[in-house]
Amino acid sequence: MEQIFAGMGYYAAPDRPLTPYWIKPGEERLELLIAGKVVFEENGRESLYGPGTIFWHREGECTVCRPVQKDPYRCFVVSFLTENTPRCVPRVNRWNDREEFNSFCREMFYQAHADGLDRKLFGRMLYWRLVWGVSCGRQPETSSLPPALKTIQMRLMEEPEREWDIARLANEAGMSESSLYALFRKYFEISPHQYLLQQRVHRARMNLAECDLPIKEVAVRCGFSSLENFYRAFRKACGMTPAAYRRQITPER
Repeated sequence: MEQIFAGMGYYAAPDRPLTPYWIKPGEERLELLIAGKVVFEENGRESLYGPGTIFWHREGECTVCRPVQKDPYRCFVVSFLTENTPRCVPRVNRWNDREEFNSFCREMFYQAHADGLDRKLFGRMLYWRLVWGVSCGRQPETSSLPPALKTIQMRLMEEPEREWDIARLANEAGMSESSLYALFRKYFEISPHQYLLQQRVHRARMNLAECDLPIKEVAVRCGFSSLENFYRAFRKACGMTPAAYRRQITPER
């Protein structure tokens, strides 16, 4: 899929409904909300969106047009010339780290108007960096987590190799085990055990990349009870064995 940068501008919506812009063939237009709010309908359902939201409009779709009174949205608008290929991200999504998002948008706005811009190269970088940002952004902002959940999350991230007792963690945080499970489902969409498994596999990937320890030792280091469990979890998460992963990411010498 080829994205050729066509332009980037800034738009401050008035405090009233607007006439939408309809996307032309061979065009893709992104609206990067940095302030205010807008109402947008997708799949027959209206929702309220604020800063950090990115709208990806393709041929035959229209731009946002219903700012919220007393808090109309402001956004950067980016246009690409592109092939009519399937979407690689949902039409509406979010970059959760607002400070990082705003900083990135302003830097790109500056670069978009620099002398000697390679529009093709810039377009590729900008487009796929936004894809990466919203893909990572599907995890909740740390600052938005309840304090007790944030504490438990950090403990699991920092020491995934430990044999954690989830019931005891919940008790230490002053909640029931069922309440902790409910919070993990709400904010991470997985159970505490699944979250812990994710952190162990992530730690294993880093170990495989940075050292030449035997795979069995990597498994022990990352908290897996057996080599079989390690291989099963790693293959499910990464689509390959730990050995294949190590071969793939090891630079040739």
